[in-house]
Amino acid sequence: MRHSLPSILLLLCLLQAPPAAALLVGFHEQASNGANANRITVNVPAGTRTNDVMLAGVTLRSNATVTAPGGWTQVLNTLNTAGGNSLRTVLFYRVVIGAEPASYTWNLSASVRTAAIILPQVSPRPA
Repeated sequence: MRHSLPSILLLLCLLQAPPAAALLVGFHEQASNGANANRITVNVPAGTRTNDVMLAGVTLRSNATVTAPGGWTQVLNTLNTAGGNSLRTVLFYRVVIGAEPASYTWNLSASVRTAAIILPQVSPRPA
């Protein structure tokens, strides 16, 4: 059985959460960007706090490789070459452990059309 990354991360957050009558878990804010270059920069969404899990997705119209900024862990890297066109999607996550920079930059092995997004998942908090 296959599980989605957000579902797995949500389960991990809930397993580590302190007992409470109710917990608030969900996504807040988001930041995205598009470029036609050998790198793409995305701002850290407003409201991101310590212990939030940031999910980042980078999609490019090429089979070029993607190198994440420090502290990001790759969890998925797919390449679809249907119809003679290449489309790569790479997903990463990072747990916020303190102050974050204003943005993160992913480097690409070629200058290609690219889109990226960061979604911070709210860490479990008592309601």
